[in-house]
Amino acid sequence: MDVEFRSRPLQRRYESAKERRKYSPEVGERYVQRVNALYDAVDWSAIERFRTFHAHRLKGDREGQWALTLTGRWRLIVTVSDDGGTVTIEEVSNHYGD
Repeated sequence: MDVEFRSRPLQRRYESAKERRKYSPEVGERYVQRVNALYDAVDWSAIERFRTFHAHRLKGDREGQWALTLTGRWRLIVTVSDDGGTVTIEEVSNHYGD
């Protein structure tokens, strides 16, 4: 699958362990794992089948986006193209803002 990053900092945090320090070690590790899985997947339907990712559609202000669980309250927010062949990494967020 094709993967795009909404911002340069998100891409740097994927590529650089030094940049990933802005997250906790566990969140940083899961971020890289999820992005690698996106690169490896044939299309979005393959990601939806991984139960451990807890892929789910978002509602309200985030309608049209999906979330993948990283750890605890942390999630990876993505937008998926209509054909399911491209995913854009939107952000890594603490769901409840704690």
